[in-house]
Amino acid sequence: MPDIAASLAEMRRAFDEFGADGVVLQTNTDGTYLGSPSFAPILAELNRRKATLFLHPTSPACFEALGLGRPAPLLEFPLDTTRTIVDLLYARSLQTNPDIKVIVPHGGAALPALVARIAAFAGLPIIEPRPVSEAEVFETLERLYYDVALSAHPAPFAALRRIAPITQILFGSDWPFTPEPGVARNIHQLTQANDLSEREARAIARDNAERVFPRLAHKSPLQKEGAV
Repeated sequence: MPDIAASLAEMRRAFDEFGADGVVLQTNTDGTYLGSPSFAPILAELNRRKATLFLHPTSPACFEALGLGRPAPLLEFPLDTTRTIVDLLYARSLQTNPDIKVIVPHGGAALPALVARIAAFAGLPIIEPRPVSEAEVFETLERLYYDVALSAHPAPFAALRRIAPITQILFGSDWPFTPEPGVARNIHQLTQANDLSEREARAIARDNAERVFPRLAHKSPLQKEGAV
């Protein structure tokens, strides 16, 4: 990106020659967000292949003006994730490419907090294109996948569960960008502070990911031996 022809060629090579399951795209490329018409061929190809798209945040183009002198991961990474999902929703890119398995990082970033506001604006005829209804916003977000990297604290996790069922929540570590103590803290919060049942914990840890990546849905050697 942003060379669309070269990106499509590399995607085909990755899928057809190397058996890739999906791609990673940044939330914006040189200030252009994923709902842009220029990126429509990328999304159409991913949809045709029923591939996985993992989003990774980056800084907005105007970071120097917005960053308040703080590191980008503090505010701008989660806000840029939210911004690109809103762009995809309002461009109807998610709705017209329903077979892409989109993974939104960091518990959906600010989406759980802003979802009602995002949905309410779908009713304003001055915005075109836009979701057809408030309900469509909730329905579309409900079928995306969300990892819990840096987001397992009970406050954001409870908010995430209001927009996504357990079936759509995936474990995520953010390692090596998050050092090991931070990963361990997030795992502790996920498993000890959220009242998850054994079934729910297993779904987040592995079962849901096996639906996203079915070729990996096999028992480990230890499981085959009955050790776990």
